[in-house]
Amino acid sequence: MIHWHRTARDPFNQDYAFATSQNSGADHTPIGFYYNQGGESITLTRSGTGRYTAHWPGMENVGSGGGAVMVSIASGFGHCKPELWDDSLARIRCFDETGAPFDTVYNVLFWKPREGSEGVAYAFADRPSEASYQPSSFYSHNPAGGDVMVSRTGVGQYEVTWAGYGATVQFAGGLTGHPQVSAYGTSSDYCNTGSMLVDGDTIRVHCFDSSGNPVDTRFVALYVKADRTMRGIAYAWAHLPNIAEYDPLSAYSANATWEAITLSRSGFGDYHYLFEDLGRSGLEGLFAHRQISVRGNVPVMCTRFGMLLNKNESGGVRCGNSSGTLVDTTYDLLLLKPTLTPEPGTAPMLIAGCLLLRALRRKRDRDGPMQTKGVCVDAE
Repeated sequence: MIHWHRTARDPFNQDYAFATSQNSGADHTPIGFYYNQGGESITLTRSGTGRYTAHWPGMENVGSGGGAVMVSIASGFGHCKPELWDDSLARIRCFDETGAPFDTVYNVLFWKPREGSEGVAYAFADRPSEASYQPSSFYSHNPAGGDVMVSRTGVGQYEVTWAGYGATVQFAGGLTGHPQVSAYGTSSDYCNTGSMLVDGDTIRVHCFDSSGNPVDTRFVALYVKADRTMRGIAYAWAHLPNIAEYDPLSAYSANATWEAITLSRSGFGDYHYLFEDLGRSGLEGLFAHRQISVRGNVPVMCTRFGMLLNKNESGGVRCGNSSGTLVDTTYDLLLLKPTLTPEPGTAPMLIAGCLLLRALRRKRDRDGPMQTKGVCVDAE
């Protein structure tokens, strides 16, 4: 039997939907790999080579503003990006490392704030050739309440500033925060994260065409900061690309369980991560959602591969250049585990996910039965 429990209010005070596609062809609902605070099942459809649509009905009834959509590739070399979005869907384009459209699996995240939300800032930078401008307030959010500004510092080089974010949104442990970025539109351009300025307000973004040349293009930027009360979120900056194993810098990493984070390298561009006990955080029965961005002014792309969920959350990252050659690079990794039970419309699919992943855990978790804290737990 499955029991449903509503967890405590999400300290991020956010509403979001996410999905990881499970195949690159057929239309499907990704059992165990999606979450929709809007309360309905998410469906993923394909309309052509490398062209997809994620539908998340109900999200128009939660949160505020137009939100932000992030997309990252989940198999093979290349990149994926949002083509457009609204409250109920996002259209997605995927390209291989040469810039040609191709079918692949992907991760898509739609994030909307509620009134009084903190810890998440974002902006849709839609005027790539302008020197400096304020992006649409409907598609931007600054928890500090200040202006949002996008500045172009060179071809394909940008800075995004959320005024006051660093000063007014300060969290325990001296956490600096975590950036993610997705290029936007129908071209094969892609973008990487850059450094975060010491004021805590600003991140840099670097964009490239399919040949690796800097290019002016549109993008969506996300800047996340976590504290000790925020369950269900984890992130890390993998800043030592040539080291066999290390702990990431604490100022640029977070784990909802406040346990260890371990990053490792097994070969050129071949990496692994482990967030200890994160499998116990948030709702049981769901894999954490993952977004990956390359960090730095380098024409390199990264994809995630393999995921293992027991008491920990772990998996792999592979990074390569436009010729498909594995190369060492720094990258940013974001993981989300929902902490709120959605409305009943998603219950049947989440139950199926719980049952599926519980069966996997019985095979994989060598540490004994899970002490679950989420929405589905075994009856006595």
